[in-house]
Amino acid sequence: MKESYLNEGNVKEVSGPTMASIINFIYTSCIILTHDNVYDVLEAAEYLRIPSLKEQCKIFFKASLNEENCLKIRSYSNRYNMGDLVQEAETFISKNLGAVLKSSDFLQFGVDDVKAMLKLESDEELIDEDKYRSVINWTKHGVCDRKEHFSDLFCFIQLDYLSSEFFNDVVRKEELVCNSLECANLLITSLTSRLCGPQVFKKRKGQFDKILIIGGTDCKQSVVKFNTNTNQWSKMPDTNIVRRYSSAVNCNQQILLMGGAQDSVYYKSVEMLDLNDENPKWDNNFPSMGEKRYLFASTLLNGLVYCAGGVNDTGRLSSCESYNPKEKKWSAIGNMNKSRSQYALVSARGLLYVLGGYGGNNTTNTAECYDPRNRKWENIPPMKTCRSGLTAVVLNNEIYAIGGADFSSVEKYNLDTKAWIDVPSMNEKRYGGSACVVDGLIWVFGGRGAKTVEFYDPATNKWLVSTNMDRQRQWPCVLSI
Repeated sequence: MKESYLNEGNVKEVSGPTMASIINFIYTSCIILTHDNVYDVLEAAEYLRIPSLKEQCKIFFKASLNEENCLKIRSYSNRYNMGDLVQEAETFISKNLGAVLKSSDFLQFGVDDVKAMLKLESDEELIDEDKYRSVINWTKHGVCDRKEHFSDLFCFIQLDYLSSEFFNDVVRKEELVCNSLECANLLITSLTSRLCGPQVFKKRKGQFDKILIIGGTDCKQSVVKFNTNTNQWSKMPDTNIVRRYSSAVNCNQQILLMGGAQDSVYYKSVEMLDLNDENPKWDNNFPSMGEKRYLFASTLLNGLVYCAGGVNDTGRLSSCESYNPKEKKWSAIGNMNKSRSQYALVSARGLLYVLGGYGGNNTTNTAECYDPRNRKWENIPPMKTCRSGLTAVVLNNEIYAIGGADFSSVEKYNLDTKAWIDVPSMNEKRYGGSACVVDGLIWVFGGRGAKTVEFYDPATNKWLVSTNMDRQRQWPCVLSI
């Protein structure tokens, strides 16, 4: 070949900076991958047939999966025959389907990729409303070319899972639906089903309808389960040790109860209750956190458990750590900008959000978020009210900051507008209460002196009392199961 006697070669298919990185990789086995260059490097690795470099790209993709890039990663994985990465991307998409369907990348998909997304199952609440909106938005994004596909995509919407209000006020009034005979037939079938029986809104299989309440400052090792449909309480196995001011997460129906304190003894140990077992029991044989913590919070993000801040015998903490269930290992991550205890921690859109708490000498209204891609904490707009001992949840693209010391007030942060607005107050003040989301409602339990269980319905913008607590609980752990 003529290249054998030329002094230089012209590789037109690869850019200069990408080729420079590849040559450096060939000689050093090292390459710096970023979100800006990884796709070009992957294409070049495939073109030049460098499997080890392709593997480096795969490792980068797996570590950086989030709601914004998962569709693109899935597309590239399909194109370059990385089947295990396709499966991992689809698992991530399924767990975060509501947010993914709202992304701008979804609008750029071809009809076959859209169908693949709509086929994915999800346990997220109101997911069929999200599917419906995504189909409408995708079709109208290029209505002249895409209108012919609408009825095929509409078939993927399970109409019986839509609320009656959404079905009547939104779906039945949509022009795309009304002008399609196939869609009209589906509407009639669903409408007939609703009129024939008292159950007008079906629950999606696997959707949470029960809530686990663990401990509380005066409840020692007590654990109970609350059924949101019947308002009934039932006893669950007690924890192995008394953990006041602890924190818990539900990791695929495995309840991890972490940290806490009792009689000036601070814990970093973790115990686990596997609800998948027929007769679940708390198991102490679990890796401990890196630091002792109490009056802290935890959450799940991208399959990892995150814990931050709190207090121990060294003082108030800014340190944070994550637990990888696959590796069964805790790892330190970047410290928060501010030491905090009695704060709230939630995850949304691939980021962690920390709200308020006690920051040393006073209660704070500051908030910050953590991006696991660059491992940095950044401040976000502060809450309108300084709150410690608050709880928080994410619902419909908004973060709700609920209660706190001597407060029944609530405010919410819109992830798009990045603004805080007031929400109607609860019926009781809740300092050290806890909350979770079930069936599109926010359920709140416990708090100092609080005796009731109440829930917030965003459709009516009202808090309603459901029943009384099984017993008074301050600082309980509350999880949907």
